[in-house]
Amino acid sequence: MFDPAAPKESVQQSKRPMRKRKKAVKSPYTAFGSTDPPSKKQRTKRETKGRKGRKGKRGKKGKKDHVESDPKDSVPPIDDDEVHVESDPKDSAPKDHATQIDDVIHQEVDPKESEPEKSESKESEPKESEPEKSEPKESEPKESEPEKSEPKESDPKDPAIPLDGDVPVQSTVVESEIPTGQRKRPVYVWIPREPIIMDNIVRAESFVETTTRKANALFKFMQKPREERFWISRLNHVRKSRFFEDFLQEGVWLKDNHIDEAMHEIRKRVKKFSPCHRKYFLCDVRCCEYFKWWEMGQKEIGGVGQYMSGDLPLDGGSRKLEHYKGFISVLNIPSLANPNIGVHWVTVKVDFTRTVIEVYDCNPNMKEATVKVIHHLSRSIPDAFRVSGTGRIDVSNKFSIDFVSGIPQNETGSECGVYSIKYAEALYMGEPKLLEEVNDEVIYFIREKLACDIFANGQEVTVSPEERQDSSS
Repeated sequence: MFDPAAPKESVQQSKRPMRKRKKAVKSPYTAFGSTDPPSKKQRTKRETKGRKGRKGKRGKKGKKDHVESDPKDSVPPIDDDEVHVESDPKDSAPKDHATQIDDVIHQEVDPKESEPEKSESKESEPKESEPEKSEPKESEPKESEPEKSEPKESDPKDPAIPLDGDVPVQSTVVESEIPTGQRKRPVYVWIPREPIIMDNIVRAESFVETTTRKANALFKFMQKPREERFWISRLNHVRKSRFFEDFLQEGVWLKDNHIDEAMHEIRKRVKKFSPCHRKYFLCDVRCCEYFKWWEMGQKEIGGVGQYMSGDLPLDGGSRKLEHYKGFISVLNIPSLANPNIGVHWVTVKVDFTRTVIEVYDCNPNMKEATVKVIHHLSRSIPDAFRVSGTGRIDVSNKFSIDFVSGIPQNETGSECGVYSIKYAEALYMGEPKLLEEVNDEVIYFIREKLACDIFANGQEVTVSPEERQDSSS
């Protein structure tokens, strides 16, 4: 018979406190009932445990899909090789069980991996799990900061890293995703120098500085998208926006079209205010190129005859070249190794009366290559006039050469085109004293003046060169 006064079974009373004492161990893996880190299989099994009641019984495939689709309860899979703390090769020796437990306790727990442990610990021990919530939050910046500051090793095959031989970029947008061989030129953003008042560029007109009106007109044009910047010159050439970008960037090599547009603008401007243009004629680059490639003993006058007759340049009028006292031009000096590659610009002043060629060179380091070309000009110029049949120029002897000294020099060696244009402008105006104002300190304002004066000498258009050719045909 059942006796109500009989004592209860002691087995059930002793089991429940023992289970609570096991969970009281302070460890990041307390929710799993063990101080050892669980394996991947145990983590997946414990993670899906308890969901069958509310989600229904599913197959293995349904459980896997549910684990991946639920971001709150999901735990990123951890490979067997991954460890929470980076292993040191010195500590690769096997450790005993007690040492492994101490290492696990001192490790910082990843907040993403500790979410399932906290969810289960709330059901069993809500009071003890509350202080464990703040521990992962404090460790978040410690883990994220070194990841940002880790330096990346440079890979020569990576196109995002500039390779040797690339063109240097000054405060510009670099298209690094394009391979080096097919990389496009970066878009240049013109940021004018001071003074700027109320978003307007302020300039005082001089030999080396443009006017305020011209500077703001070009600045408004350069603020447009690159594909919408088209400009047509008085020489009836449509120039793209890159034409003015080359003028505005210091150290960029100026090409023949830059020199020709500058010569045309100077001819037109000086003719209005100074009568000295009747003494010397300002030629473009092609005129000197014909004399440079002239072969001694040549019987046909060739293309240089158009300059001698006054047909070229287009804005030069119909006056023959021999009717002037001489001519001024900018000469391209080719490389000694390859004559087809231009490496330097100089200004030449040819005097028919004195039969002398004056050379204005801003870089004496290129004198060897310059002397070679000038010596050829001293013989080709009289020989070409002899073939043309002129009677105004002494063609019996070659011209003498005079390298002018005491002129401003370019220390950087990359602004010879800008110096040569200003040399030619001062000589064409008949004021050689203006050469003293040209130096490296004001080279930016000189480039800006050239670009602004040339832009004001033409007009802005909205039709691209390709569309213009299609409409004309």
